[in-house]
Amino acid sequence: MNYGTCCVLWCRNTRRNSSCKFYLFPTSKLNLQLRKMWIAAVNRKNDDGSPWSPKPYDRICSNHFIGGKKSDDMASLSYVPSIFPSSNHFYQLIRLFKKK
Repeated sequence: MNYGTCCVLWCRNTRRNSSCKFYLFPTSKLNLQLRKMWIAAVNRKNDDGSPWSPKPYDRICSNHFIGGKKSDDMASLSYVPSIFPSSNHFYQLIRLFKKK
């Protein structure tokens, strides 16, 4: 359990190595629909292939929001995180690690 890292796969931002803000997922009690949208955007699965659900301490960094910060305005492009490492980025990282 790490309170200072971004939960997006392949994102290496932490509170120690970046100036990003870190946002908790919307709570299910207050805004279930927005929470579901964020979870869908992050697009993670558990190791066994089951749907991933964020823990209470999971955070997403500001680099995944257009403009560098989340918005509470439903009309804003920053209402839901939308900037993520591409699959090309993933394969570049794999090649880099294989060369070492």
